[in-house]
Amino acid sequence: MKIIIKNNMGIVSAFMENDHAYLDRLWAVFLNERKNLARSSGRLARFKRRLKLHVRLEDEFLFPRLTDYCGLAKNTGLTGMARRDHAVILKLLGLVEKAYRDRRFEKVMLAGGNLDRALKKHRNREGAIQYPVSDRFIHRSEWRRMLIKVYGRAINQKMI
Repeated sequence: MKIIIKNNMGIVSAFMENDHAYLDRLWAVFLNERKNLARSSGRLARFKRRLKLHVRLEDEFLFPRLTDYCGLAKNTGLTGMARRDHAVILKLLGLVEKAYRDRRFEKVMLAGGNLDRALKKHRNREGAIQYPVSDRFIHRSEWRRMLIKVYGRAINQKMI
């Protein structure tokens, strides 16, 4: 994944915005191929894997650092809301998976539409507040270590 930095965007914002865009593309490809079972099951699995990595990065590394930096109690404020968003998003993904396994494509689209809206709302909230604040105190070397812990390897970040 090539990271593109816009308008003096910080390292956290740049990576997370690009990761959200990548997830959006994976999701769109799955929805467009949902009736081609051979191809779309792999696409759904790929989306799920990447989404879980994204959620893990936030829940295990980014949000605890943000909570500490802001002096908030655990699971309160914006990070608490974001964690609740994650639970809803993963539950909706589970509904999509079940409908897909049952070949109930109308339910895939219904649950998928709800998932899409939840992802966009969550993304906008994080991009407006959590990521820019995190850019202020997470150093480039710490961010790279977080990414390696979650993704198991260095991420192509030539522009970060």
